[in-house]
Amino acid sequence: MTKTCPQCGKQMIKRYENRVLLTNPPQYPWYWWCECGYTEKGGADRGILMEDFYYQQWEEVNKG
Repeated sequence: MTKTCPQCGKQMIKRYENRVLLTNPPQYPWYWWCECGYTEKGGADRGILMEDFYYQQWEEVNKG
């Protein structure tokens, strides 16, 4: 996932912050970053619900 930098015109990349919001599901904040130093607020990606996580584990254990 990329975006064009408004300052230098190069491609920006999506970088994750070094934190997790402890909600259910967890959220992972991220921002746009360019090598010229320009940054732009991005948003937050959502993880999976605990119920879905446990269900995936249950499916893995109970493969037939």
